[in-house]
Amino acid sequence: MNEHKWIKPIKINDLKVYQYGYEECQPQHSYGPAKRDHYLLHFITSGKGTFYCENMSYELSAGHGFLICPEVITSYTADAKEPWTYSWIGFNGLNAEYYLNHAGLNTENPVFSCKDKSEFSNIIEEFKTINEKTIIGQTKMTGYLYMLLAFIMENSSKLSVQGKAFFSSKEEYVKNAVDYIQSNYSRKISVKEVANYIGLNRSYFGIIFKEITEFSPQDFIIYYRMDKAKNFFQMYL
Repeated sequence: MNEHKWIKPIKINDLKVYQYGYEECQPQHSYGPAKRDHYLLHFITSGKGTFYCENMSYELSAGHGFLICPEVITSYTADAKEPWTYSWIGFNGLNAEYYLNHAGLNTENPVFSCKDKSEFSNIIEEFKTINEKTIIGQTKMTGYLYMLLAFIMENSSKLSVQGKAFFSSKEEYVKNAVDYIQSNYSRKISVKEVANYIGLNRSYFGIIFKEITEFSPQDFIIYYRMDKAKNFFQMYL
């Protein structure tokens, strides 16, 4: 299910709401890579997925949110088994960056976490009762946006969600996967763990890994362990 409302602002000033809505995503539903011309806040109410921004990936779930900044390339993908449901609000204005900075949000720190999962969705629900074509309605929307940003300032923790680097080419993905295997082969690592580390889903990771190395990831892990064991025993022969 998808509800989406675009709004034509009467005048750009301190803050103005551009769009709002919510979506119950299908498994692996994705958007991007793309740029926006305004700020866009998402808040996840159930499920999980991955957000990609500035060569970082963030594994997010219910209670987490993420910010898309203008003119920054981002993308996001719902989980294959537990796809997320989220609400969003798009806005801009002369002081949008100022308020977001006070909430601890910017391109370098685009994710946050809130214990209360209802407040964001409740405000989106309030928007549905407002006539956004009037100055009174848009003033009310701006008021709710201020409330939402204040709520994030008071309740969010941008440190509770850690990102990890992701890479721009197949060769880079595979190189970093191999480095991870070489550093962790002695413990019981899985293909899924390696895929998560480099920020890809397991299926696509397997495809590009075999394309580059001619090994499946699992076969490579086994081969690498056997080769290290062989070299270890040869030291004592």
